[in-house]
Amino acid sequence: MKKGKESDIVNYIIGFNLAARRRELGIAIEQVSKWSGITVEELTDFEKGVSRPAANILVDFGKCLDVPPSYFFKMPENLGSTDRTIIEGLNRTSDNHDLSVSDGVAVIKAFARIKNQERRKVVLDIAELMAKSGPIK
Repeated sequence: MKKGKESDIVNYIIGFNLAARRRELGIAIEQVSKWSGITVEELTDFEKGVSRPAANILVDFGKCLDVPPSYFFKMPENLGSTDRTIIEGLNRTSDNHDLSVSDGVAVIKAFARIKNQERRKVVLDIAELMAKSGPIK
């Protein structure tokens, strides 16, 4: 796996765990911001997997959310289908096509923002049809 892809996966898992734990405790993102000294914007980027907090910040988050820093690196057991799809997509190799990893991540994240299940199905059907048809000539 390429270094960039590993980083994307780790960022996503850290962000997923951070958001899940915060929600599990019923703590608003603004409160974690206040406790940790990290802006809401930075926290949002961490939770979305856009960027990764430094180790000392993970220690602070662990204190705020009553978990050890290692908690944020564990593969979540309660992944929904969208999150599982994102991680699987990040984990696939891209050696056999021209789509860069960052483009793939952008597509997966855009898909995750589609809330309507019927529209998701349409997008999946189109993507599967395009994948089966091979390269555009």
